Amino acid sequence: MPVFRLLRAQWDRLVGSVLLAGGTVAVIGALAAIAGSHSQADRLSFLASGVVGGVFSVTTGGALLLSAHFQDAWRRVEGGPASEPSEVTIPSSAEDDACAGTPAVPVTTRG
Repeated sequence: MPVFRLLRAQWDRLVGSVLLAGGTVAVIGALAAIAGSHSQADRLSFLASGVVGGVFSVTTGGALLLSAHFQDAWRRVEGGPASEPSEVTIPSSAEDDACAGTPAVPVTTRG
């Protein structure tokens, strides 16, 4: 059942894609219905139901997809090998207090 595990792990991408596709279809369908309508009341009802709902779905789906992308980028930043320092030394006793002012990791300045 790796498909269900993948869908469970990537639910935000799945829901975002479905909302994006459904919203696009709703907007296109509502615009086609508005173009074929002769009554002003029908045009307003298609505009209120189809276009507004479709734009809301597209916006929500885009936000979910963008959020999933940001989560992936944050995981790469957190888990990368360059995020951990290679060597850090900590003084082990009170005798090392004399060198407490010098950093254990070399510090370079821009000049």
